[in-house]
Amino acid sequence: METQVFQTKRLQSAPAEVGVGLVFLWVLTVSAWLAPREPSEAARAQSVALQILLVAGTPLLFARLAGFRLDALFKLRPVSPNQAGLAILLGLCLVPWLEAVHYFQGQLGGETAQLQQRAQSWLQGSHPAWILLTMALVPAVCEELLFRGFVLNRLLGPGTRARAILVSAVLFGIFHRHLLLILPAGLAGILFAVMVQRSRSLAPAILAHFTVNACGVALSNWQVAASVPWLVGKGPVPAAVLAASGIGLIVFGKMLRKR
Repeated sequence: METQVFQTKRLQSAPAEVGVGLVFLWVLTVSAWLAPREPSEAARAQSVALQILLVAGTPLLFARLAGFRLDALFKLRPVSPNQAGLAILLGLCLVPWLEAVHYFQGQLGGETAQLQQRAQSWLQGSHPAWILLTMALVPAVCEELLFRGFVLNRLLGPGTRARAILVSAVLFGIFHRHLLLILPAGLAGILFAVMVQRSRSLAPAILAHFTVNACGVALSNWQVAASVPWLVGKGPVPAAVLAASGIGLIVFGKMLRKR
């Protein structure tokens, strides 16, 4: 009993950066090692298991061993229907900007076509509801628990808000393990972190994250290339769309007030 109390106190007293670094490196290394390489139904099930047990389970276990209050650390608080709606709208407004980043990277010579083909192979071949669950909902919940729950909130302190947001976003980009995904994932991570800060809850970030993922799932199953080519990386995002979605990010973000 005394040994357990001593270990708990050591974990609590360790610098936040140490705990964050250890948890992130463990999750990144093991997930890269065990991640399925080719899409299949067994691979989807394996991916879900990794997300739940490793991506979400590791920070929850660390927090439990350290004696942190899970609701306080991960900000597991419900939100109002109004906040939930704003979170979904913010996710929708983010999609054009992520597509613009992908297109810009492709113009610079990045292998975006190969990356998109690989993503398409994972987003097809099964029932859309099953794909939506495994490729949109589960990753949104588990990744938010790790990056905007554990990483962001452990790094927050007096005068460290900007650094905590930036570090959590950069780690989120690195976690996607592809050079062309670091920038768009980091951009999304900044928005999700700001949403957590403004709402004091992880729920809006989960909803916005799910919305972005769900758009990718939906677009992979819809024939939209002919009518809206920029949604599937076939052309530049219209300036008017970027302007409208940018205004939406600002307006809806400001409306997402702290409770």
